[in-house]
Amino acid sequence: MMAQTKQKTACLLLTASLAIANVINITEDNYIKLTAGKNIFLVFYEPGCEPCEQILPNIEEMGKDFKDDDFALFGRVNCVAESTLCEDFDITLYPTIYFGDPLAPGHYDGEMDYESMLSFARENLSKKLCSVHNIDFCSPEQKKCY
Repeated sequence: MMAQTKQKTACLLLTASLAIANVINITEDNYIKLTAGKNIFLVFYEPGCEPCEQILPNIEEMGKDFKDDDFALFGRVNCVAESTLCEDFDITLYPTIYFGDPLAPGHYDGEMDYESMLSFARENLSKKLCSVHNIDFCSPEQKKCY
């Protein structure tokens, strides 16, 4: 009985921590479930990578800025622990950021400072984006491309 209570408590704490997390740890196992219906902003990183360590606090702050946003999901992918997912995204440099539709994301190639990324995210993540998976959000001209 005591073991069951401890297990339930651990599950509740885990659920609570995920619910208040501003930036989600994305894995191969949870990618589809957690990103469904969201506009993603994912940083792929390697522990110990100095540029990664510099950018991750910016991603955390951005997650806080978007905590009440229904469309945006900020996440991080540890490419040492999630090598298959990183291979699926063809990650060769760290950090690498992808954004937009999780089934057809774009590569973010803007500046890596907080203000530049925040400005980009505000313009691109707080609304449903036109994509092959979100045709209803496309203009008539954009629909011609699909």
